[in-house]
Amino acid sequence: MSSSVQYPIRVCVGPACSAAFSKDILKAVEDYLHICSGEVTPDGVFSLEGVHCFGQCQLGPNVEVGGKFYHHCSVVRVRELLSHCEKMSQGGGDGFLVSVRCPYCAVLLSSREGIAINLKIEGTSSRAVIRLCSLRWELASSQRVGRGLPHPCCPSCRVSLRDPTEFCPQCCAEMVVLEGEGGDSVLLCPCWDCRLWQKKAL
Repeated sequence: MSSSVQYPIRVCVGPACSAAFSKDILKAVEDYLHICSGEVTPDGVFSLEGVHCFGQCQLGPNVEVGGKFYHHCSVVRVRELLSHCEKMSQGGGDGFLVSVRCPYCAVLLSSREGIAINLKIEGTSSRAVIRLCSLRWELASSQRVGRGLPHPCCPSCRVSLRDPTEFCPQCCAEMVVLEGEGGDSVLLCPCWDCRLWQKKAL
């Protein structure tokens, strides 16, 4: 398969993922892209391959898109990913896909399309949205929270997400720590102007 493909897609069809209907996902990708497993789209943007194990059976169905793994996948989720990748390849999309959860209650915090993270500002009724295309924090309500750093918390369990042991190397603010896919942590600086983020393996 060509190494110049922009978004190589690999769908696990091993026993565990197949039991979780990964073959339905593979068929959905084939139908969406009008190619079969082992083929490349005519524009060279996508390739598709069925593989027999990623070694992450307990997280299946597992799909790899453009080098990034997506666990507990579904037909709907894969179609969303493909749609986003199409927009990105045509210059019509921005940002990057991310799936993050609260490290305390495991509720999903990223939006369905994976290009924003939805949080709550501690001590207020305001919701905060992090637009991942610019790493810009935006308040989803008109309530002011002052000029200091926001204190994001989980909108479900309301636990603060700032970690007093992790500091931004740029502005020294306490980082917001979220649980990413594959067990990695996603660290975000809460400073309105800093826009720094890191991915940290556990």
